[in-house]
Amino acid sequence: MQEILNQTASRAKAREVKAFTPNLLKGKVFCAHCGGSLHRQRNIRKKSDDVYFYHCLSQSRISKDACPGVTIREDALLDMLSEMLQNALDAALGQYRLSLTELPQQAADRAELREKITSRKQEIQRLRGIVRSLYENLVQGVLTKDEYFDYKEKYESRIADLAVEMEQLEDGLRTMDAQAEQHRALEQDAAQIKTDRALTAALIERLIDRIEVSHDKQITVRYRFQSEFETYTEALKQCRNM
Repeated sequence: MQEILNQTASRAKAREVKAFTPNLLKGKVFCAHCGGSLHRQRNIRKKSDDVYFYHCLSQSRISKDACPGVTIREDALLDMLSEMLQNALDAALGQYRLSLTELPQQAADRAELREKITSRKQEIQRLRGIVRSLYENLVQGVLTKDEYFDYKEKYESRIADLAVEMEQLEDGLRTMDAQAEQHRALEQDAAQIKTDRALTAALIERLIDRIEVSHDKQITVRYRFQSEFETYTEALKQCRNM
């Protein structure tokens, strides 16, 4: 009897399910057709490591016609992502290295922004002095009450506009500094991927916004740093036109 119990316990132990491996792509992978989040599923293998898949649940949860269906192995997806991310980082960093030839222009842009900020600060101080003098003129009877409030409203409106412009220009300077810092961080990330040849949850969270997989396993990736580049370009363009 004890021998039977021991055999049963031994078989149960052999069937113990291993813990799930970390889901590096949690919240990042979507169906390219219906937009639904892809479900991560594990296939247990007795004689080898378990295999993980991502697949769309629309056909089973909504209808067979709701989606063409998407299924992809996690290891294959991670391999493709690693290569795609390396290429995207190389392209972004390559553009930055090319822009290094424009360093004199970048320095000129910074100097111009600072000059514009200083100019607006001085103009705000001048206009505030005028507003103070308006009150003195009101007290002395040089201006009527209606004239005082008309002039005061006009100057204070201009001061408010200048303050908004100053903030935009200061944002432009901060954006330029942030872009330089971002490129330093991207260089480190690119070096890590090339050295380790593997993605980590931290790298994916930092660099990737959304991954879409199609029925024929075509991968589309939206990178976080792409939108940041666009923000930088737009901010600088706006500041140059001020």
